Amino acid sequence: MHSINYVRSDGTKTRNRLDARIPDNDVFLSLGDNFDQHDFTKTVSYSYQSLLIERWEQLRKKYSHISLWFSGGRDSRIALDLAIQNNIYIDEICVVRPTLLPDNLRVLNLAEVDVNAIQYLDAIKDKIPNTKINIIEFRDRHFATVYQNPNWVNAGAPWMIWRAWMTVHLFRYFKDEFSLTDGDGAVNVLGAIHPHIHTDDNNNWILQFIDLQFQDLEKSVEIFNVADDMPELTKAYADMARNWCIANSVVPKRFAITPNDMRNNMALYQQIKLVNSQLQFPKNWNNWVPENSIPYQINAGFKSTMNLLLCEQQSPQPQGYINYINNTDWPRIEAELQYGGICSKSFVF
Repeated sequence: MHSINYVRSDGTKTRNRLDARIPDNDVFLSLGDNFDQHDFTKTVSYSYQSLLIERWEQLRKKYSHISLWFSGGRDSRIALDLAIQNNIYIDEICVVRPTLLPDNLRVLNLAEVDVNAIQYLDAIKDKIPNTKINIIEFRDRHFATVYQNPNWVNAGAPWMIWRAWMTVHLFRYFKDEFSLTDGDGAVNVLGAIHPHIHTDDNNNWILQFIDLQFQDLEKSVEIFNVADDMPELTKAYADMARNWCIANSVVPKRFAITPNDMRNNMALYQQIKLVNSQLQFPKNWNNWVPENSIPYQINAGFKSTMNLLLCEQQSPQPQGYINYINNTDWPRIEAELQYGGICSKSFVF
């Protein structure tokens, strides 16, 4: 299972960002003992793609039941396509269809999933006849259930309104309703998390992970391409990204290029043809935030802001939205915002 933790100054670990960060200035991010100690300057003799296949083989040996959580984006497409091409059996593919809005408003997250995930799975279903396809219809009442308890914020950062359909909540509240599989021998595989790549003032190449990238850390989760027992996979990706930068005369400074921007320009990802690439909404935009609104500060991304605005304008407003606005422990989140800064883990490679 995943090994991501916050480590306090006294050496104790927690997965609760609020508990770790606010009282302790010295907290740092750990990606696992083996990962943290790995020498990323060592040459990797295998390609990123071959190591992705090895990663599938590793997971297949470790677990008797694999559930792949599939969004239809490039990362989950590469994971699924490689498994099919290399005859690696996936027991179950889970797709969440989330919306707080009326059924006739098929926009944002729901539009993305319906086209790029569900239509794609329908097109390849003959290639995976023995794989269970679990379509999870996540609606207003599900959001309302999660957000009725102010302590939902302890499940992990960030705290955008779409957090309700992360696996930690799905397993806590809706395991039976959605026939989810956990327990001994079962694993939930989540897409991919990519490091930020940049150069420092000494011209060293740095790969860096930010804690907010690890958004869904239910106990039975494995992140497909960030693994404590296979740090070489991260190294191979970083090498591929560096090679792209050098070939294109790009000298990235810290946070100047997002992992998504860099990834989408590399050949392995460009060859993935989405069903409709126009329905991959931007993650970043020129943020508009109402003055003094903590919910809008938290929901500063494009889809999150649009979700808030659309919910706010519904009559009646969705109960999930009402619970999110009225029940969330906003003072605690505001204290985290005022604390400021980021929690990260960096390696020279």
